[in-house]
Amino acid sequence: MLSKKYAGSLGEFLGVNEDGHLEIEGLDAVHLAETYGTPLFVYSERTIRSNYRRLYDIFKRFYSKFQIHFSVKANISPPLLRVLQTEGAGADVGSFGELYVALLVGIDPSRIVCNGPNKSEEFIVEAVKSESFLCVDNMDELELIEKVSKRLNKPVKILVRVKPFSPKMTKDVYHHVRESKFGMPFEVAYEVFKRAVKTENVEPAGLHFHVGTQMLGADKAVAAAETMEFASKLKENLGLDVEFLDVGGGLPVTRPYGYGMGYGTDAWEETLKREFSLEKHIKDIVSAVREKCEEHGLAEPTIIMEPGRYLLATAGILLCRVCKIKEEPGAAKRIMVDASVNVMPYVRYKFYFHPVIASKAAAPLEEKVWICGNLCSWDFENLYRDVEVPRVERGDILAFLDVGAYAETWADQWMGFPRPAAILVNRGDAEIIRERETIQDLIAKYRIPSRLLARRESYKA
Repeated sequence: MLSKKYAGSLGEFLGVNEDGHLEIEGLDAVHLAETYGTPLFVYSERTIRSNYRRLYDIFKRFYSKFQIHFSVKANISPPLLRVLQTEGAGADVGSFGELYVALLVGIDPSRIVCNGPNKSEEFIVEAVKSESFLCVDNMDELELIEKVSKRLNKPVKILVRVKPFSPKMTKDVYHHVRESKFGMPFEVAYEVFKRAVKTENVEPAGLHFHVGTQMLGADKAVAAAETMEFASKLKENLGLDVEFLDVGGGLPVTRPYGYGMGYGTDAWEETLKREFSLEKHIKDIVSAVREKCEEHGLAEPTIIMEPGRYLLATAGILLCRVCKIKEEPGAAKRIMVDASVNVMPYVRYKFYFHPVIASKAAAPLEEKVWICGNLCSWDFENLYRDVEVPRVERGDILAFLDVGAYAETWADQWMGFPRPAAILVNRGDAEIIRERETIQDLIAKYRIPSRLLARRESYKA
């Protein structure tokens, strides 16, 4: 049974049907598991669109010049990127591979920002060729961009990534930004701009910062104010107008989701009590930018935001099966499922994804169990402890909620388990968007030198 507190925040596309089963956009989760097998990633297209439109509508209410760029590292699935592209989203990419996929699904290059602290020359070449934005992370990178743009004889627009740490920030965020490998202090960034304005084919177009993830407080607004203060120095000393201000990502998932969460723990309860107003968050950022523009006579920039988790996390569910049940005297009851940290890597970092017995979603909670995965790993053998569930039986289907970001895209083949299939559901229809890997896929890219091959015939699966 879903926690009453939790069920109230599930949204309109996830619920419980008359059979007491969890359903996603009207489709029975148990039936999906039986049809497509487990483990199985299930994505709700309407949730993705709803998340995007909510953010878009709120931004539009407070500011007319803005762009929403999906952070592709959260989930590189081309079908999901295509959904966002049809909504008008741009992309924040951090590699040639991510740039390739963003362009493949039709995202406008003028709405792609190429990020990362150590871009390869191949990545920079393709960014320049496609006329995407390049976000400069250090002086060495600017030099490489200069060489590439000159060689290709193509202009390139750049943003410069800065570290807007301020004593006005909360202590943890301040130290995170200051010690980060990403970006530059303002004084170093100033030197980058001084060089860029003198470089043919390189057009400085704006500033970029990112101050962290799951941002519930005012730190992003503080960072925006500090960065626009720096923009005033660029205008005063170099005559530069900041056309774009990229404020990074970090919009939170406010359900019980995040580092150190555990069912029933103080952290879990505290998360449920937290109030996050997306309206206030956006309004505070916009107000900080406008105040600095008015103070220094600056033109208002186009604000770019790069959400990842916010757009995708709540749209994804992982279905798995209870395969074994272990009950021992003096020990917790353990249920063994056919999924683990190989498909939910963030569990390694103590992230919490709410588990629901999908086949008994309406049943009363009767027992506490430990949920265990299928890997031979001492460190991660227990995914979650003391979870309240209905009476669990072998064969039950379990759903982990909010796995739409940083799960499938991080999934690996540890211990020889092929990666799961993925389906996209929309208004009662389900379509496969990623085939389930086979045993052959595990070894498809390996080559055994002929000298090591045994003379006798190898085992054939």
